[in-house]
Amino acid sequence: MSNDSFVAAGYGEGQPKEGCDGGDTQRPLLYLVNLLRNSLTPFAGPDSCHGVRSEYVIQKVKQKIPNVQFY
Repeated sequence: MSNDSFVAAGYGEGQPKEGCDGGDTQRPLLYLVNLLRNSLTPFAGPDSCHGVRSEYVIQKVKQKIPNVQFY
């Protein structure tokens, strides 16, 4: 995005749910970081029993931001 703003992607645990691996749902997370404004804006996707691990997050980010580069 710029030297002062970027997006960080990840995933986290959601709500407990019977039948999910580990007992909890997972949800994809995006964080818009703006260093000039000293701000962090989180965006959370829907909870899912299916793993949202890094491959899922990368796929979803690339759908929304086609020219994104991952390092």
